[in-house]
Amino acid sequence: MARRGPGRQAASLSAGRRNRLTGPRMPADRDLLMIIVGGDALALSTARELSLLQGRRIVVLWPADLEFASAVEAVGAQFIAGRPDSRAGLEMAGVSEAVTILALSHNDQLNLQAALRARDANPHIRIVLRQFNRTLAAKIEQNLSDCSVLSLAWHSAATYAAAALDPSCFRGLQFPQPNGPLSGFAIRTAADRLSGQRVAEAEHVLGARIVAIDGATEIGKDDVVPTRAELVVYGRLDRLLASTPRQPMPADRPSIEQRLRRRLRRSDGPTHRLDPYLIGFVITVLMLFAAGTWYFHSSFGTDWLTAAYFVMSTMTTTGFGDIFPDHSRALDLWATMVLMLVGTVFTGLFIVFAAARLTRAQWVRMQGLRPIHRRGHIVVCGSGSIGTGAIDLLLAFDKPLVVVEANPDAALVERARDRGFDLLTGDA
Repeated sequence: MARRGPGRQAASLSAGRRNRLTGPRMPADRDLLMIIVGGDALALSTARELSLLQGRRIVVLWPADLEFASAVEAVGAQFIAGRPDSRAGLEMAGVSEAVTILALSHNDQLNLQAALRARDANPHIRIVLRQFNRTLAAKIEQNLSDCSVLSLAWHSAATYAAAALDPSCFRGLQFPQPNGPLSGFAIRTAADRLSGQRVAEAEHVLGARIVAIDGATEIGKDDVVPTRAELVVYGRLDRLLASTPRQPMPADRPSIEQRLRRRLRRSDGPTHRLDPYLIGFVITVLMLFAAGTWYFHSSFGTDWLTAAYFVMSTMTTTGFGDIFPDHSRALDLWATMVLMLVGTVFTGLFIVFAAARLTRAQWVRMQGLRPIHRRGHIVVCGSGSIGTGAIDLLLAFDKPLVVVEANPDAALVERARDRGFDLLTGDA
């Protein structure tokens, strides 16, 4: 008798567990089959939304994961355990009968491979593809028929830019073309000028479409807008900005104690950035200068200003010769020599510190680390795929921008120079 190999041992899994992970082969029926590829929250939420539609059968294809399989079954979809980029896995999901495949995993390469294999198995299947890179997404759409490629980076950039412009905007998009004007969904409160008006009149005043009133979406043009109702509106951002709610100003002025604390914090800030060696250097020089002035004030029997003048000219090796120590007193000569020697050393150290400060200031300026003197600007942290898209959208509204990027490339530096926004090199 032949020995059972590893493949046969793996095939001896319990039938119950195998059925839970892979599910039975689905018979053909009238429901439209849609396959979702992915194992994260995006795939799960998409399965939940599509399962609510009548006449749809939703299958989620992903490698075996008991916890994720339970979550998929809880939303009304079916979980199939298998490799999405393999022909066997797609056949288990019923790719030949499916009308649509949604490749939504976090791996762009896996999404593309699953979509192409699904098209090979079913030439009539529609493809919805998730791709992070917007440029690659556009290329795929141009060369693959009946395919919609969505770039999450670009959609996220539109939402971020819209929220930066309008604080009540919770979703932004470019519509109707992929590169069209920026639009968004925002929250408005029916103020006095809108209360009691018909929906059509309120839309004309706002310059936007009212899609919900106090959570109700079934509204007509002749419906009356209630007083202080919460409106969800949709429109172009340039029109929404005219009715953007202003940020509330603080009602109470800060107390004297609070203002003093702020000033102390501001005054304490630069101290922490001072070089401790420089602080020690300055303290030592001042102490030596004070000690020398006190000694020669007593030795010369003169006023304090003259003694300080002699110590200063000695430490800086100027030596005009109008005042000199008493050569008959050895202590005066020793004190003068110490002042000259220490003064020479400290003068060299002062030059070194000054040169280092100037060099660092020049390096900081070349790196873009400089204080920004602006008001009312928008700070964009990062210039990746999302940040670059947000920058382009915000610049279309002539908003002053400050971009913080740890490793800016030459293209970003050139764009900052051409478009006139500030670029800071550093970790936000």
